[in-house]
Amino acid sequence: MGSKVTIHYLWSGVREMEDEIGKKETHPIIRKCMQHLEIIEANDKTKQIVYMYMKAMENEIIKLREEKVNDPILEYQK
Repeated sequence: MGSKVTIHYLWSGVREMEDEIGKKETHPIIRKCMQHLEIIEANDKTKQIVYMYMKAMENEIIKLREEKVNDPILEYQK
């Protein structure tokens, strides 16, 4: 029974990932990477792992940019 749960979780994760990639907010580099994974016929688990790391990196960059914008020291130096 455990493998059925894993397969369902993986499949639902792939559908959510594909929905997210279809949105305009997805970074063009992430979309391009996912297209390349399609071209090389990567399996769904590989696509999900790559997407997870790329999305985490994008979120980290956004967070750093927001911290830089909201940094009172940088504001003072302007």
